[in-house]
Amino acid sequence: ESSSANVDLVDYVSSRTIKNAIIQKNWQTKNNETDLISYWGINDTTKLTYFLKTLFKSITGSNNRTKDERKLKWSYRAMSKIDDRIIAKYKDTGLFTVEVWMEDPLLAQSITDYIVNSIVKYTNVVKMDSWSKTREFYIQRLREVKIELDETETTLIKFQKENRRIIDSPDLIVDLVNLKRDVEIKTALFITLQNEYEFARIEETKDLTEFKILDKAMYPLEIVKPKKKLLLLVSLFVGFIFSIPSYLLFRAFRT
Repeated sequence: ESSSANVDLVDYVSSRTIKNAIIQKNWQTKNNETDLISYWGINDTTKLTYFLKTLFKSITGSNNRTKDERKLKWSYRAMSKIDDRIIAKYKDTGLFTVEVWMEDPLLAQSITDYIVNSIVKYTNVVKMDSWSKTREFYIQRLREVKIELDETETTLIKFQKENRRIIDSPDLIVDLVNLKRDVEIKTALFITLQNEYEFARIEETKDLTEFKILDKAMYPLEIVKPKKKLLLLVSLFVGFIFSIPSYLLFRAFRT
């Protein structure tokens, strides 16, 4: 994806808003459709650890959470878990990338696509909001300047009608020059605002088409981590190292 100058995309991807939306949304995995809280078993009340915690809190009298509070706690745990699984960063070239690490490849791909589409929608909303404020400013200023211009032109016309022969009056000539100058200034300002208004509309149209998705999320074909072959080799090595003293210790006790 290309970066956007108006929005800090890293902050957006790291925000609680998008992470909470990811947690609450149902996702299609290779096996079934589920949300992340259920997928990770955070809300599994059949676990022994959950039973022991509940029993301890009942004994100590601290198990007084409501159903909504339990759901909120589950969401916090899921959000903490997902923090390390979503990586958003800018490359030196300005390219913005998003990585999602999940146990299920379809889940990783779906969440990545969701984040990318959310970024596109968010940046467009931000730009449209900025454009709306800019447009309102220009429209308001155009109205104000138009009123001022009309009033100045009316004053000039009235002055000219009332003073048809001002050649012999230096003061009236100065007043006429000042009135004409005011009309010219207001006219120039009105034209400038119109030009800025049209220019802003063109630039806004360019901005809305500036954000481009270069590569969509890939479906992971291989497990990147944990590295099973490496873990197997390390386990065999550690097992071999500990097996020798264990065997010697065992022989020593037998004798």
